[in-house]
Amino acid sequence: MSKNFAKVMVLIIIMTIITGCTRVTVSTNVKQTTVEEKETVKPKKKEDESKNDDEYPLKIKNKYELADGSTLLYKSDELGGKSEISVQLSEGEAVICDKKPSVPAVSPYRKKVAYIDMVLWETIGDVYLYDVIQRTNKVIIKKEIDFDHEYTPSKLAWLDDNNLLVIIKYAYGTRTVGGDLYLHNVNDEEFLLTIKPEGYDQISDIIVEGDKVTIEYTKFQNGSQLSSYTEVYNRDEILDMSNNNR
Repeated sequence: MSKNFAKVMVLIIIMTIITGCTRVTVSTNVKQTTVEEKETVKPKKKEDESKNDDEYPLKIKNKYELADGSTLLYKSDELGGKSEISVQLSEGEAVICDKKPSVPAVSPYRKKVAYIDMVLWETIGDVYLYDVIQRTNKVIIKKEIDFDHEYTPSKLAWLDDNNLLVIIKYAYGTRTVGGDLYLHNVNDEEFLLTIKPEGYDQISDIIVEGDKVTIEYTKFQNGSQLSSYTEVYNRDEILDMSNNNR
């Protein structure tokens, strides 16, 4: 009896250790799981486009020369219902995302590419980072972890080669054109609220030109869109506002 009891106790201890190790390796922190989700971008054999009978085929809309000599391509159809981001490498063309991604944002030194993986009506997307030198692709800002489940990224702009500006807006309805401005540092992976407009105003666009950052606001009153206005900041002011919200 005592021997059987001892065996049972040993089994319980072993199962506890195994279960504990499993729990240690599981993490809901996107900043840790992104390393596991990182994918290497490689060319794949593409179908002959001449055989494509799609009424609205994808066409190249934007080209970007990258730091490694490759060329980034953004394609969409005439109706804007489909889009794709790919990169032309020396060994062929590789698709980075074909889930209806946003227009990509290329960092100033052309070593990083950020994009929203899906921009469809009332659809919530994640923000991805394509590393030009490493040729890897990973999620850096994830829904329901970095922002509320009813919100989505809507605009991206690089403040500099390490800091990405992101507008997070409410995902549903017709009266939401923008939201709040956040800053994501791709090195330390901090995601900080930078500007929250007063009242019902929303940030609808970001334009970065060197040290100059132009923020476009849309003014609302009683649920109706009234007008748009802009405010201009410099890079240090944006960083200071982000740091103040730590």
